[in-house]
Amino acid sequence: MTTNSLLFSASPPAANLLSSPLLEEEKRVLRVMENRIDFASNDYLGFASSLELRDAIAKKVSQLEKVGSTGSRLLTGNSVVYEDLEREIAAFHGAEAGLLFSSGYAANLGLLSAVAHRDDTIFYDQRVHASIRDGITLSRARNYPFHHNCCSDLERLLQKGGRGKRFVVVESVYSTTGALAPLQEIAALGEAYGVILLVDEAHATGVFGAGRVTQEEIEPFARVHTFGKALGVSGGIILGSSSLRDYLISHCRPFIYTTALSSLQLIAIEAAYDLLERTSHTLLEACRDFGLESPIDFISFGNPERAKKVAASIQQEGFDVRPLLYPTVLRGEEGLRICFHTYNTKEEGERLYASLDRYRD
Repeated sequence: MTTNSLLFSASPPAANLLSSPLLEEEKRVLRVMENRIDFASNDYLGFASSLELRDAIAKKVSQLEKVGSTGSRLLTGNSVVYEDLEREIAAFHGAEAGLLFSSGYAANLGLLSAVAHRDDTIFYDQRVHASIRDGITLSRARNYPFHHNCCSDLERLLQKGGRGKRFVVVESVYSTTGALAPLQEIAALGEAYGVILLVDEAHATGVFGAGRVTQEEIEPFARVHTFGKALGVSGGIILGSSSLRDYLISHCRPFIYTTALSSLQLIAIEAAYDLLERTSHTLLEACRDFGLESPIDFISFGNPERAKKVAASIQQEGFDVRPLLYPTVLRGEEGLRICFHTYNTKEEGERLYASLDRYRD
C-alpha cells in the first residue's frame, strides 16, 4: 500500500464530514415564494422594489467609468467616491467617521474580532445576532450572556467584574423578536461601570430614521448600520470615532482581506440614502395598531415541527411567512417571525393575525 493510500484510508468518510447536529425538522431548505403577501422580508420601507430607487441607480450606472472595485481597499479598491460616501453616511447618523463593509455580518464580525481580545470580557444580550456571536468567538475574549433586555441581570454581571477591557453588546431592535433595547439604561450602566458599548442598528436603520442611537441621544463606542433591510440594497458600515476607523483599517481582517465594494454597490447605497432623506413613513404608527413597538413580531409554537406546519398552512392562505428554527432561536422557542412593511395594509395584517389565532394554544 502506498503512502498516499494510507493517508486517504485514515481519513474519515465524506459522509461523516457532512453530518449535521440538527434534528431532521430543524434542517433548512431554500425556497422561492411567489404570489403571496409579504410578511417575511426585511424590506420594511419597500425600497427593494422602489421604482424611484431603481431609476436613480440606473441613472448613476450610466455614468460609471468602471463597474468593479479591482481589489481590496488597501490595494486598488479605494476611491474618492468610497471615502465621500463614508463621510456622508457618518454625517447622516451623527457620527464622526465610518468604515464600509460588504454586509452587516462582516461589519459585526470584523468589529468584535478587532477591538476585543483574549484578555478582555464581553457581556452580550442572549438574543443578539449570529454575526455578533461569531465575532465574539473570533475575539477569544471571555464572554457572558445576560437575560434578554434585562438591565438588572446585566448589572449583576458587571458587578462581578471581568478582566481586561469590558464590552457590552446589544441590538437596538432585535431581529428575531422586534423588541427594543433599553438603550438609555444600558448606556447609563456602561458609564457607571466603565464598560464599552457596541450597538447593532441593523433593524433600526431607516425604520427609526437615522437609528435609535440617534433618537435616544446616546454615544456608544461603535454602532453598526446595514443597508440590506429598510434601505433595500446591501452592505454595512461601522460608525464611531476617526481613531476607531483608523484602527480598523489596520486591524480588522474582514476589511483588510476582502475585495472592496463594487462601484455598483456604492452608487446603490448612495441612492438609497438619498431616497431615505426624502422619505417619511408611518410604518411604526401602523405597527402600533397591532400592539407592536417595531415592524417585527414573533409567535412561538414551541417546537420546529409545529412551527413549520403552521408556516406551511399560513402560506397556503396566501401569506409569505417563515419559521425561525434553532439555532436562530433557542430550542423550544421555534415559531414564526412576522415583518410589517409600508406596503402592507391594515386589512392584510388583520387577516394574517386572524389566521394565526387559529393555531395559538
